[in-house]
Amino acid sequence: MFMLDKVFFIRLLLVFLTSTLSYNLAFAAKNADIQVIELHGNFKQMGRQYADQLGPILLKQLKLAKRTLRPRNLLDSDTALFDETITSAIDAAMKRYSPEILKIIQGEAESDFAKEHDLTVRDFVYLDQATAISMLVRYFEYAIQPGFTGNCSFIGFDDNGSHIGRNFDWLSGYMNVFTNYPVITLFKHSNHKKYPNKVASVGNAGNISSITLMNDKGLFIGINSAVSASGDFQVWHRQSYFAQMTHMMFSAQTFSDLQAWLQKTPPDYGYIVNISGPNNNELMSYEVLPFDEEQGHYDENNSQNNMIPYDVFVARQRIKNPDENFLVATNIFLLPEWEKHLLQPPKQQTETFSKERQDNLTALAHLAMASQNDNTGHFNWNATLKRIMEAPLDMDSEVRGATEYLCKSDDVFITNPDSTYYSVVFDSKKLILQVRYQQVLNKPLSKYENKHCRSTWTKWKSVRL
Repeated sequence: MFMLDKVFFIRLLLVFLTSTLSYNLAFAAKNADIQVIELHGNFKQMGRQYADQLGPILLKQLKLAKRTLRPRNLLDSDTALFDETITSAIDAAMKRYSPEILKIIQGEAESDFAKEHDLTVRDFVYLDQATAISMLVRYFEYAIQPGFTGNCSFIGFDDNGSHIGRNFDWLSGYMNVFTNYPVITLFKHSNHKKYPNKVASVGNAGNISSITLMNDKGLFIGINSAVSASGDFQVWHRQSYFAQMTHMMFSAQTFSDLQAWLQKTPPDYGYIVNISGPNNNELMSYEVLPFDEEQGHYDENNSQNNMIPYDVFVARQRIKNPDENFLVATNIFLLPEWEKHLLQPPKQQTETFSKERQDNLTALAHLAMASQNDNTGHFNWNATLKRIMEAPLDMDSEVRGATEYLCKSDDVFITNPDSTYYSVVFDSKKLILQVRYQQVLNKPLSKYENKHCRSTWTKWKSVRL
């Protein structure tokens, strides 16, 4: 039986009730189950198993994505241009995969289910790249340059190993595409000498190159986008950072391995990468950009970008305050050295309220640490982190957190273009992963019309690695 500080527990309980009743409006709906699948074998074999186990769901996911991820009200000429752009994006993605991750996708296309339904490698690449495709849709619809919004939140506690909370946030208008068919995938390669780890991946059906990963050595890695620093600048001739990260987790066995990978791997975009391990003082956030101080921010319209040296990048550490046992990261670059490269001044509020999310999580972390100090030996980090990750980003809430609910109720955050797609809690010692997804019951009439908005959350799904 665990104990929580009474005030902290009561306040977080209020958050739970608020999120369940007010935000979800108590609408009865059958949630799509979070699928948990286990794969064994070499990369191609695991790809075939993935497609055969998830076959009907993958087909539904593909149809939903292709139906939804299309710009509306385009001229015929623009529609043709969009189709050509998607074809080029798929071609580019296939060239940028690491060989191992490409084998998984090729394996999907070789599955019995794929052959039965005439699915090709390109279909499975489309599923894996659907998040990037959603940005292209956004560009064609609104003339907004492709790029990632400033989203996602991370909180980690250092107490006999790391205890992690993580939100993946993305554009609200595409939530139904990415959370209707949620999947937790457990990979175990047959070559135990070269790839000794079981890897857990969190995402939607068809998402192989995940940005939220754990393994059975107690290691965690998750990405926040860093649009405030990188803007729309990308280096497309480099290998996919996400694919390399997924591949790396099969072999990384120590926290030092994660650090070494981050320090030697050139990113294709600006990211804030959060990592943790199973031991004390294994909690860190990295700021990585595909340019450096000397050469600065390259002109993305310059064709010479394709000639950027492979080793031009910077990866810098952000560590927790020595006086605190926690680390919070949203989408703000904290190092003053970056100031001349930032597209926005440090700590400036972004359109997704990065500063507010960071401040809210920091306040909740202080509350949790005070409660932990009062209940030494009896503190349940998993239960506490679940409540923290349920706390809404809302001015009207008794306890404010970082979770972006689809159906926003206050006049401040209603302009936020993003919502939280899923929340993760991970215990690096016990190797327990817990996940929940936010799902759309129906869409609001417009970006700022929430009168008829209805969303709900799945129950927390617990998996032991």
